[in-house]
Parts: sequence; C-alpha cells; structure tokens
Amino acid sequence: MDKNKNIRQIAFYGKGGIGKSTIASNLAAVYAERGLNTMMIGCDPKSDCTRNLRGDVEIPTVLDAAREKGVAKLGLTELVDGKQIDVDEIVYKGYKGALCVEAGGPEPAVGCAGRGVIVAIDLLKKMGIYDEFDLDVVIYDVLGDVVCGGFGMPLRQGLADDVFIVTSADYLSIYAANNICKGIARHASREGSPLGGIVYNVRGAIDNLALVNGFAQSVGSKVIETIPNDSTIMKNEIYAKTVIEHSPDSEIAGGFRHLATAIYENKETVSPTPLSKEELAELAQRIRRKTKEEYAFRGRMGKHKPMNNKNKIGKLNIEWAKMWQEGILNAWSHQYIKKYGSITEAWNHKAPEYVKTMEHSNRAQLVEKLEQHEPGTVLDVGAGAGIFALPLAETKYVKRVVAVEPSTGMLDILKKKAESCRLTSIECINKKWEDTTTDELIELNGGKYDVVISSHALYYITDLHDALKKMNDICKGYVYLLIGTDANKDENYEKYYERIYKKPMPLYPDYACLYMILRELDIHPNIEMLDAYAKRYVDSVEEVIDLWKDNIDGGLNEDQRDAIRKYLAESDMIKEEDGRLYWEWRSKDALIYWRAE
Repeated sequence: MDKNKNIRQIAFYGKGGIGKSTIASNLAAVYAERGLNTMMIGCDPKSDCTRNLRGDVEIPTVLDAAREKGVAKLGLTELVDGKQIDVDEIVYKGYKGALCVEAGGPEPAVGCAGRGVIVAIDLLKKMGIYDEFDLDVVIYDVLGDVVCGGFGMPLRQGLADDVFIVTSADYLSIYAANNICKGIARHASREGSPLGGIVYNVRGAIDNLALVNGFAQSVGSKVIETIPNDSTIMKNEIYAKTVIEHSPDSEIAGGFRHLATAIYENKETVSPTPLSKEELAELAQRIRRKTKEEYAFRGRMGKHKPMNNKNKIGKLNIEWAKMWQEGILNAWSHQYIKKYGSITEAWNHKAPEYVKTMEHSNRAQLVEKLEQHEPGTVLDVGAGAGIFALPLAETKYVKRVVAVEPSTGMLDILKKKAESCRLTSIECINKKWEDTTTDELIELNGGKYDVVISSHALYYITDLHDALKKMNDICKGYVYLLIGTDANKDENYEKYYERIYKKPMPLYPDYACLYMILRELDIHPNIEMLDAYAKRYVDSVEEVIDLWKDNIDGGLNEDQRDAIRKYLAESDMIKEEDGRLYWEWRSKDALIYWRAE
C-alpha cells in the first residue's frame, strides 16, 4: 500500500456492541504496520474505542480536556488561540505509532452524547492536527444506534471519504444499519459521505451471509468482507490487544489485513436506498424463519467433531468441507446413483432435456463479466453442453477454451454445436474434474489459464478442498464460480417436497458453505448476486410434470403428480406467450470470484 498525500478518511458505523471498535482498531494497526501515519478517533461516549491499540491504558477524552480548560466559558476558538490545550493532552500514541483520540461524552444523565464528537472534530481541525502529523489515514469509530447531529457529523460534513456499516445477521443490527443508511442518504445530496459497503461481522443468534448480502443489495451496496466468529479475537481482547499485534500470524489477522486493503482501495460508493417499514417487517420475518432453521441445522450438524477453532459459530465447530460432502450426498447424488448407477450416467440421460430447458436462459450473462478481463485462455470446469464455452469461444479475445466434462452426453451436444458454429478453439476433456491433474491441464494450454470458470458443477464434487485448490493453482487471472443460493429453496417447494420425493427436504449446501471452504484455503473471494432465469416452451403442464421423472426412481404416482401440479400453480411457473405455454424458472445465483495467487 503506497502512501498517499490525500488523507484517506474512513468512518465505521453500526449498532452498539456489534464489533466496530474491534474492526476499526485492527485496521488502524494494519495501516500503522504498513508505515501509514494513522489516527483513530473514537466517537463513542464510552471512550473505549482505542483501548486495544493502547493495551487497555485509558486516555483523557477531548471533552474532558475541553471541560477542564473552560470550553463552556471561553469557547473552542479561544482555547486554541490561547494555547490552553496542548496536542499531547488529547492525542496519544498506540501500537506502531497509531495516534489515538477519544471524543468522550457528557457526565451520565447530563447533556448531549453527540456533543463530544462535535467538539472533538472541531478542536482537532482548529488545532491543525491532521496537517501537523502528516496523516495518511483517519478512522472514525462512531456509535450508530442513533444517528444524531453529533454522531452523524463525520458523514454529515463529508469528513469521511466513505462510510462502512458493521452489522451481523440479527434484526436489530440490520435495523440500525438501515437507519444509518437513511442518514447517509439524507446527507449524500449535500456533499455528505457516501456508503462504501457493509462489513458482515458474524455474531448473534445466526450466521447467514445470504440475509446480509440481501440487505446490502437492497440498499444498493455490497458486502465488502465477512469477519468470522473467531475465538482468537476474544482471547486477544482479554489482553487488550489487537489481533494484528498479539496474534499476527493467525488466520483472522490475515482477514483483517485483507479487509484493510479492500477498504483503503475501495472506489465504489453509493447513496443508499434504505428499506421501507414494510420491507423491514418482511426482513424481520425472514430472520425469524432463518433463526429457527439455524437452530434446527445446529441440532442436525452437532455430530461433527471440531476440526479447529477458526470456523466456530456460537458454540458449534463445523467442518465445512465435510458438511458440503454430506449435503451433496443427501440432496442429489444418492438419488441419481440409485436410479442411473452413477452421476455421470444420470447426466448422459438428462442431457437432451436439460439443454432444452436452458436454451432460453440468462446464465450466459457471466460471459460479459469475463470479457472485461480480455482472457486469451479459459478453462471451463463442468462445461456441460457449452452454456459458457460456446459463447466464450466466439469472443474476439479468447483463443482457446478447454472444456472439462465427465458426461459424454453433454460433450456430444457441445461438440455438435461447436461444429455447426465452426468453432475450432474448444478442446474437450471427457473426465471428472477430480481425475484431471494440474500438470495435464497446464501442459495442454502451454501454461496457466487467464480465467477458470465453473457453473453449477461443484454440486457433484465431494472433495472441494482439492478441487478448489487445483482451480486456483492453474489460474493466473480470475477464478469464477456460479452457484445457487438459499433463495432456490422457496417456501412452496419446501411445502411439497416431501410429497414429491417421499422424504423430508434435505439441507442443501449453498454458496455460504462454499465461501467458508474458500476461507479455509486462505482465499478471500468477492460475492455478487445475479438473477437466474430460464424458460422452456411446452405443449402442456403434464409435459413439465413428466420432467420430474428423471429425478425419481420408479416414476411418478398420481399423488406426486398432483403435488407437482399444485407447486407449479402456486409458484406461478406456467405462463403463456403468443398462444404458447412455457415453464418459467427464476432464482438467485451467487457469483463467487477472486484473483488467483
């Protein structure tokens, strides 16, 4: 990170107790370690924001110093002009020279809690402290339960380049985040500070990245980083130290360093669109439902033995890769193996019907995102019938597409389409991804690939650690993974699932599980939510119902057909266009991507 003459000013807001100070102080420690002149300003009446930078040594607050010197009688200008307050009375050095300031607050039950922020920032500006210390970074750690005039000062006056909201998946935390968005939006049109992103701090009753991602997207922003519930943080805070100082080689320290870079280099800001009361009420219902599911999940997954402490959620340690493997076997693999003998054979059989269903879809929207990298070579893992391989081969940048696909039925369709389009740049490997080797793939390409993609193919790979590591190792550019979200499990589907499949609906592994596995590999990916859409023209509703037969051993009885019929009707999936019936399927996909190292 290079020094910048312009001061990078960052504000953290969020509900009290959500972890703002932990995050802000660790980032201050990172910036100080990197040689940046850093100041952290605690804007909370508790005056404990900077304690971990100072080893639990309290420092006098700006408001205490101002009161002692008679600000009520003299005013700030007189205090500064009369040299009544010295810099070393309000600015103290912490870890690696990080400068610490605490705004302070009024005595209990007296005065305005936000006044300390107003006085502190005005005093620092009048004293010229930002210039005196040649600051590179200023971090404001601000109480966000109520965005009053004082606490709203960093965003209201546009002091911060951007604001980052810290939240968990709990309703009260997201409620506070939404109120902060209202304050940001109100002042953004008057040169106030914009929203830079959401920091998801895992704590509280549930861990649900999908909920927080959904909130971030609803207000027009993004989740810039997830901070896992790591016991290392709590252990370090017992010693009043940041993780960066006390456990510098820990995985969570790496997470904080990654977040520090992402925030420092952030260029994407928005004026958020806060949720309405009705939208908040709907979100509250979702959170209650997800909380119930979480506790049910913990009950079912509690049998897993802890692998380490880094993926601890509450009191439960989860082996994410094992959870993925068991979820895959319960959700899909067993029924395909039972009916067809193997997953590969299942897709040999399903290939023609699948291609018809995906013929009118928007999954190729990913091609536009890939084109921005101008890749010369692309590796498509689980290429199927060429939903991505074919359009990529037609772009002007791509010189070679290597398609790895175990199903001969799928590859036959891909090859025929490539031949009809006269595409000669696609090379096919008829193998499972697990059966390929790094050397084989690199030798075929003459080096590493510019882009590696995998769309909905990971569902059939049980050992994700090795699979993802291989994708990362053979790529010199970006790896893109497309996977379904828990939005695919709509309430109507859950309602009829047991009647259709004659068993309770399993816990499907989704992108949140995949994300945690990547974190275990020390990969810190980006996540975007994409609308997924497909439609298939049919002659009748019964034709759609017949498609379920491929997934059920022994065919469909009348009760199962009736359940599917009701599901399609209640979900409004059968539509008409120009006198033709079609089956419409909509969901959300998570696009997970990172730059390979």
